[in-house]
Amino acid sequence: MFDSFYVKIEEKRIELQSKRFDRILKHYRPGDVVSGAEAGVRVYLDQVGLDAEGKHTWRDEEQARRFSVFLVIAHGVFVDYEVEEAEVAPQAALQRIRELGEKWEDSARLLNRLVLALSDMQARVDAVMGRIHSAQAAIAEARRIRAGEPKGRFHFSRDYIERLERGDDPLDVLDELLAEDPPELFVRGHPEAPDPLAPYRL
Repeated sequence: MFDSFYVKIEEKRIELQSKRFDRILKHYRPGDVVSGAEAGVRVYLDQVGLDAEGKHTWRDEEQARRFSVFLVIAHGVFVDYEVEEAEVAPQAALQRIRELGEKWEDSARLLNRLVLALSDMQARVDAVMGRIHSAQAAIAEARRIRAGEPKGRFHFSRDYIERLERGDDPLDVLDELLAEDPPELFVRGHPEAPDPLAPYRL
């Protein structure tokens, strides 16, 4: 049993596996709370190998390139990571770990990252709830059509209603609705990161 952390190396999503935390097969992305993480700011190191085609591999004999990944977990939140090509020597790795730890001890930087993480999570929740509400509306329409009831007085035309009325399988309609992104009108915006030089600009 292990947990996984997702990072990007050369625009490819890479999964780093760890048995250091609660080992409950959780998948973490930057901004996620890590179950079983220690208090304070912690920096962890992992080595990643890519084969000749750029695919992640754990076999030493298949590795054409190696990378060092530094993960930062601050007060239980996966806040950041850095990737360096090649395997970093122990003393250089310890130095970078100290530097990253000091960087994320900055309360203003950490607070800003946590606010952005909260905003991202709220956007994900909004998207899921939007899909659920659309699915519930489609279920209600499917039942109305099956019962032969007329449309309501205040009835809005929707693509899924037209599909249901022409006899499409309700499960196919639900599958599509649950996969759709919410309309741009209802997407929650992200707070802008503060400009640290704002007080000094002319």
